[in-house]
Amino acid sequence: MDDHLEYFTQNPFEAFIIFSNEDYLPFNSKGLNEILNTQFEIRKNAKGRLIQSLIDYSIIKSSYYLDRYSNVKSTFEMESTFEYFPTSTTKIRILNATEFSLSQVGDFDKSLAIQRNISLPLSRYLQDKVQEDNIRNRQGSYLFLLGKYEEARIIFEELYNDPSANIPKTQIFNNLAICYQKLGQKNRYVSLLLRALEQSQNNLDLDPLAYKDELSIYRNLFLYYNSIGDSTNALPYIRKAENLAINKSDTTELAFIHTYLGQYYWQNFQDYRRAILEFEKAERIFKSIDNYAREIDLLLNRSFVYLEIDSLAAAENSLNETLNLALSRSDTPNYIEALIYSTELALKRKKPEQAKNILEEIALYPLDDLDFETLVRYHTVFTQFAATSGDYRSAIDSFSPIVDQVIERAKGTVDSESGFWTIDPVYLDAFETIVKLFLETDQKLKALTYLDRLKTINDASLYNSPLLRAAKLTEQELSEDRRLNTRVTQLRSTYLKTTGSERLSIKAEIDKITAQRQELANKVINEENESITPMWMIQRSLNNDELILHFTELNDVLFLSFIEKEHIELIDIKLDESTNLLFEKAANNLANGSTSLSDLYELYNLLSLDQVPDRIKNIIVIPDNYLYRIPLEVIPSRRPNSPTSFGSTRYMIEDYTFRYFTSLSEFSSNNRKKASSLSNDFSAFAISYFDQFENQNLSSLPYATKEVRMVDDVLTNFESKSIFIGDNANVNTFKSEIENSRIVHIATHSEVSEKDPLFSTIFLKSINDNGQQEGQPLYAYELFDTQLSNDLIMLNSCSSGSGSYLQGSGIVGISRALRFAGAQSLGLNLWIVNDKIASEFAEDFYKNLNKGYSKSEAMRQAKIEQIKFGNADPHFWGAYSLIGNPSPIIKKPAKTPIIFSFLIAMTLLVGYRIRKTAFTY
Repeated sequence: MDDHLEYFTQNPFEAFIIFSNEDYLPFNSKGLNEILNTQFEIRKNAKGRLIQSLIDYSIIKSSYYLDRYSNVKSTFEMESTFEYFPTSTTKIRILNATEFSLSQVGDFDKSLAIQRNISLPLSRYLQDKVQEDNIRNRQGSYLFLLGKYEEARIIFEELYNDPSANIPKTQIFNNLAICYQKLGQKNRYVSLLLRALEQSQNNLDLDPLAYKDELSIYRNLFLYYNSIGDSTNALPYIRKAENLAINKSDTTELAFIHTYLGQYYWQNFQDYRRAILEFEKAERIFKSIDNYAREIDLLLNRSFVYLEIDSLAAAENSLNETLNLALSRSDTPNYIEALIYSTELALKRKKPEQAKNILEEIALYPLDDLDFETLVRYHTVFTQFAATSGDYRSAIDSFSPIVDQVIERAKGTVDSESGFWTIDPVYLDAFETIVKLFLETDQKLKALTYLDRLKTINDASLYNSPLLRAAKLTEQELSEDRRLNTRVTQLRSTYLKTTGSERLSIKAEIDKITAQRQELANKVINEENESITPMWMIQRSLNNDELILHFTELNDVLFLSFIEKEHIELIDIKLDESTNLLFEKAANNLANGSTSLSDLYELYNLLSLDQVPDRIKNIIVIPDNYLYRIPLEVIPSRRPNSPTSFGSTRYMIEDYTFRYFTSLSEFSSNNRKKASSLSNDFSAFAISYFDQFENQNLSSLPYATKEVRMVDDVLTNFESKSIFIGDNANVNTFKSEIENSRIVHIATHSEVSEKDPLFSTIFLKSINDNGQQEGQPLYAYELFDTQLSNDLIMLNSCSSGSGSYLQGSGIVGISRALRFAGAQSLGLNLWIVNDKIASEFAEDFYKNLNKGYSKSEAMRQAKIEQIKFGNADPHFWGAYSLIGNPSPIIKKPAKTPIIFSFLIAMTLLVGYRIRKTAFTY
């Protein structure tokens, strides 16, 4: 063998012939490694491009077989070309190996360039349809991984519609379906899966294993409906999968189904009994087929659930079982994770000495193989133990850098489907731990800073949406961003495993890579990332009559901060079952027209709103969770006579002006008037009838068109105005006008996607390829690509302000898309509003704007008008909310009596001068 190695390394032509034979490769891995090492040395001294190309071929193929893809990257970056390779199928194969290897190290842009410029033209020239289809399929996959879902969809649709395509139909089905899902085209996604289901059922007679495709589709439908919060439609599909797996005696698939069901019952309903039951069923199956990895994972899941519900005896039994199983397999990482849970159990039982012993055992093991989340849990538990000794400051000093890394990691960890950060419970535990440490040491400012940083994580995550980044960055930049993100993720895990000077050097490298990623992010958002505003600066910006109420829900605690110019008070409210029920009941009744003043007044007391000082006239609200659904202005400030005595009580709106922001950072950056120089003062879009919207059950809004005409009439102090009604209220016009109008008013239907907020929609019109009018949803993520500077966008549409709630991150939907695109303020309604009342409210609101009132005061006056002269039920006037900049849009005109008096005085003065002149002369 050694003689053969020397011969082939010295004779590149012969090596080329051997490596070109796909069916014959005489070397084992050791031999290939030796060839690879010597070929790099030989290439350095090789003369001529032909010889270099032949050596490159050997390097690429041997590296490809050995999965050493970075070698291919090095070879490719030597500017080796393929021009000397003969035009043949062999050349296509080496190109395939090259572009696949480059994709594995993150160079998707280079892979795509090889495909477009060389591989695809060559396969078409050689009329090699099999190679062409495979290359196209990989091309779609690369584009998908870069977030270029639309381009990937086009490729997969072409393959799907090609009857001679050589890719298995089920594979194309899956690729195309997931593209539809990522693009928010849920109807097409479900339709495609149902067609695939029908096809797989028809194939059962031809292929006994076709049922596996059917199982996969059932599972995908279950996961999809569950992901969008539609548990009613989700469950039947997983039950069908369960029955099919039982009928086919497919125990492995059945175990996975029980795992999914356990997660379903726990995550959706906190039904720990059914969750544990399903987990145990799955465990027994995995144990019987000796699938250790799944068995230990389920044991850890079961232990976690028991700890969450404080079932400590059951947790101890489950953890002991986990520890024994991990020891029997010498599985150090899972053994350490079980020890971390055991430490948490000891702390819950208030046994610090036991916790200390467990932590000392953990210290005996290296932490190298633990993932980031497990490391965060370890540091959190270790800090909680350290705090039991009362040394809070040391605990803070060691734990704050860990939480900082959690925040930075979270900013770059985005769910590629929805564009928001899905908060891991272990991260929330870390936040709660650091906040409580600050409160124990009376550091309210720092506690509040971390609470607000939790809320702003979602802002960065939205900027990192793959849909938005793919629209703004080149393929080269997208590939670079993926590589940087992979590297910084690895470094953050390493950071959590180290201490001392080594940690400082890793932190420096993390900061360097983060800065590089931020440069790419700035191309997406067109603005520099603002640093955290110090709390003292926020306080200094307040007037003496202003108060900020800052809410942050963290696990089972609602933190409420009263922020004044000279004082900060922070209280915590335990969110137990009865408190959550009160919030839920009040919010639901308010939205569905069954308002209970008694429940709302109970919230007034629960939130200590009676402590608002008498001098306060303006309240800035930074809401969270239920407080997005229950605007504070609807809450009675004195005990009502009865739950429905709407006209006899007094509401907070009658005493205060309210305005809302999503975080203190947004308040700091968008609280004062910003100059806008847009060409149009006012643009309005209204649709009353929705017959052209296929597959959408949208009711008519007969007052919508009347509404925009009335608003147009009352805005007498605005000069340039445009209204677009019916077919003229289309997507193209909307995108054009929204960039050029100071005020944009929208009176149509909107739909908030609860789980996929970037796919929230505004329903407008469009013209199809045949020149016919049709309905078209405008997705929230499409608005991210628009640079806005509007003074106000008013979405007088159903539930425009609502959206998916993420603990610590607020509401994400159309409202955030517009704010992040640059709109200074938004007028939104938080629940479905009667068409006629919505129209009347809009008219009152714009009358006040036309008088020069601030936006917040204009909204307040419109609400008081409804209380006094309309329907005082908060359901009818409380839905409207102002988010963002409150400043007036025009200067307040001088009052008519003053002007009239001034003119009379001037007339008398002129008359006096004339009379005096006449007398003198």
